[in-house]
Amino acid sequence: MRGKLGPGYASEERPMRPNLRRSRPNWRNLPGGCLLVFSLLAARASGAGVLPAVIITKGAAALIGNGISSDSYDSSDPNKSTNGQYNPSLYQGDRGDIISAGGLTNSIAVGNGSVYGRVHTTAAATPSVGSNGGIGSHAWQTINRGIEPGWWLQDAGNVTYPDIVLPNTTGFLAPSASPTNIYDYVLHTGGRYVASNLAGKKVWVEGPAVTLVLPNGLAGTERFIWNQGASLVIYAGGASNLISAGSFINPNPPASCLLLCTPEVVTLALAGTGPFQGVVVAPNADAVLGGGGSSIVDFCGSLMLNSLRLNGHYNFHYDESLASLYLPGQIVQALLTKAGRTVDGLFGFSVNGVAGASYAVQSSTDLVTWTSLT
Repeated sequence: MRGKLGPGYASEERPMRPNLRRSRPNWRNLPGGCLLVFSLLAARASGAGVLPAVIITKGAAALIGNGISSDSYDSSDPNKSTNGQYNPSLYQGDRGDIISAGGLTNSIAVGNGSVYGRVHTTAAATPSVGSNGGIGSHAWQTINRGIEPGWWLQDAGNVTYPDIVLPNTTGFLAPSASPTNIYDYVLHTGGRYVASNLAGKKVWVEGPAVTLVLPNGLAGTERFIWNQGASLVIYAGGASNLISAGSFINPNPPASCLLLCTPEVVTLALAGTGPFQGVVVAPNADAVLGGGGSSIVDFCGSLMLNSLRLNGHYNFHYDESLASLYLPGQIVQALLTKAGRTVDGLFGFSVNGVAGASYAVQSSTDLVTWTSLT
């Protein structure tokens, strides 16, 4: 991308969009003692995000249990969901993919489950399927078992596993005490909170854009309830985290509940009998999903883990809208070259970025008012 700043250095002013990040400015002295600053804003790419499947693991994914299945829906499409919720009577898609980057035989063990989607391994690995198990489309599995031709791909090396970092909590608040006895705490719209421990507490998520930092992680006895339209990002530390599925009561699409675990989280357990609606990103965690008893637990969203072992009855439903989701803090990198005068007397600049990303360049003479140049 190239652009120029014409005589008078005037251009249309536009506010910076919230998903843009400003680069280190390039400074230029102008005639008359004025100072002009050029700065690049890089936006998220328009292509695929980091969650292209319902289960993503670095190592093995063992789906050995009873009644295990995976399929898909789309919370953003009313033809593929009801009020953003999975509705099997309306739509059951074939994008319940599972990815394992482990270079092992049986890196994805389906057992007698049904994966209505593709499985992705490395070139050195193979999936395994029991005599009554299946990998492939709904249509193919109505009369077949095993792996549908073309539905096992050896491309798992293309997945990016992000490093989650706890935000700087300077200026963050402790959760607000609830004015009623219904909840212990209220997380207000747009609020940024930090707490060492919320074990045994009942927390109301009031509205969108809420951030909660738990340096010591989840104990499994917390109870979070989302308001309609609310969204919460939880950053979790600690070596071990426990999630009680029935204690995350979320009527919104999975992207409204993001649990992002730092590299120190090496153990993760999901238990309980209720549904779970959200996204769990814990790339270093060995996870065990248990509970359910004779009931089936519905997991709607996406899981990114080091490894996965099932000890319960789970149905996984991938939200197809997550394919373009970027996690907080993920920014496409780009370079703004130093601006300088062109042969026609104008100031010129160029941006070197990547395909599929959006960029904007702004200028300022006071670092307060920014003017768009592109």
